[in-house]
Amino acid sequence: MVNEYILSLDTGTSGIKVSLFDRRGVEHYNNYLEYDTFYPAENMVEQSPYDWWGSFCKITKNIFSETNVQPSDIVCVAPSGQMAAVIPIDEEGSLIIDPCMIWADLRADKEVDEVFDRIGGFEEFYRITGVAYNPATYSAFKIKWLKKNKPKIFYKAYKFLLSSKEFISYKLTHRIATDYSDASHTGFLDCSTKHWSKEILSAVELDINRLPNIRYASEVLGSVTREAAKETGLFESTPVCVGGGDVAIAAAGATSHKRKSCFIVLGSGFGVSIYLDKPVFNFQARLSNTRAVDGNGFVIEQGDFGGGITYRWIRDIINIPELGISPPSFQDIDKLAEKVGVGANGLLFNSNLRIGGTLYQDSNLRGMFIGLSLNHTYADMCRAVLEGVALNIRLSIEHLVKNGIEIEEIYIVGGGSNSGLWRQIIADVIHRPICLLNVNQNVNTWGAAMCAGIAIGWYEDYESYQMLNKVKEITKPSRKYSLFYDKLYEVFLTSNYAMLPSFNKLAGCRKLLDKIS
Repeated sequence: MVNEYILSLDTGTSGIKVSLFDRRGVEHYNNYLEYDTFYPAENMVEQSPYDWWGSFCKITKNIFSETNVQPSDIVCVAPSGQMAAVIPIDEEGSLIIDPCMIWADLRADKEVDEVFDRIGGFEEFYRITGVAYNPATYSAFKIKWLKKNKPKIFYKAYKFLLSSKEFISYKLTHRIATDYSDASHTGFLDCSTKHWSKEILSAVELDINRLPNIRYASEVLGSVTREAAKETGLFESTPVCVGGGDVAIAAAGATSHKRKSCFIVLGSGFGVSIYLDKPVFNFQARLSNTRAVDGNGFVIEQGDFGGGITYRWIRDIINIPELGISPPSFQDIDKLAEKVGVGANGLLFNSNLRIGGTLYQDSNLRGMFIGLSLNHTYADMCRAVLEGVALNIRLSIEHLVKNGIEIEEIYIVGGGSNSGLWRQIIADVIHRPICLLNVNQNVNTWGAAMCAGIAIGWYEDYESYQMLNKVKEITKPSRKYSLFYDKLYEVFLTSNYAMLPSFNKLAGCRKLLDKIS
């Protein structure tokens, strides 16, 4: 029997994951390596593309040294990863700046205002692009920041790669391209024409030739070069598909574009999304419309950057190496929170620890515990954190439903979905059953594998892969808690903006302190 595998990768915000899938969708290998994130100043978030590449090379070499898989068994490489970066390279393909700005970098707030002044505001930008996250996350405004603040780097750049997967693909093939899903999260794509927007390019003052060409995620981009083969251990000439951005790749991996199937990706942030044939525009609700990996449909999304990162935050608070105290495991956190029970003994948590999602546009909003007293314990806080994220997920789902989007099934994937307790809390809060899929935590690498499978002819389209997606477990809501969570949700909604004036004043205090310092 011939062994044939797709090697798929996901360059996430915290680390890179690499998987091997066979034609039946069975995963034969999975590995994950973390890399560093740098925070040089407030609102600045950077990573080194060489760290992405180095981690990828290390894992691929491990595959061939630790398993019976041979380089000739890999029939295609499928890249995916975090979106909306700015990676300037020269004509030789070398990085001009390292580390580079990633999606979470929000330094370009002034540049957002300048571009909006030229095109007619945020609402006009939304009309053109369809996307609704904090504008400073998008590549267009980061490039404008480079032009103003680092002009030597800006003018030296031959091309601007716009996502992590594009850098990996370039290192593998020496070819440059993006796909429609990643292009959606650059701030340059006209979502109706599927071309780079001349209006936004003009406002940013960027030549279109300095952006990658746009291709379908399921096309073959090129093949592994001799140099890349030496660095990775892969077989020279192995095909590499274009691949897609993490939002749309997760959509393909979670539901294979099934109609009326909503999915929750509970990673470091969270997204609540659904695949539709047409965009759904609502600027007030900030419904974000990302082009799907098929290049035709749309992933309609509501999301917040405070998801699993808050879970990790509450875990890592108990971390004092000097005293020999290490953070508990996530399983320990679940045990503590489960003993506390519903409602966290009257403690409510708002999970705005990391700004930039579609739910809340004010950059001064912050997370908070409400109702703290001396009788509350660390366990209460853990439970409140899990419930707080669940309440935000409910708000996201309601935004979709209120805009006429029908939802019949809800799936959950991502690292946070491994917690049975968290799945139960979410089901109780939203009053709907939640289906855990077999791909679960590997939804992104599985979605990338779909692109590659179509590229090399294993399957005709994304729907053909649906038969390989299985429901692993269904979590049903407990009706006895429905009234309680409805009341708690009302308090949650009120508290989100009730504290906004105080948060604005706190922001003023921080700026004053910066001046004094």
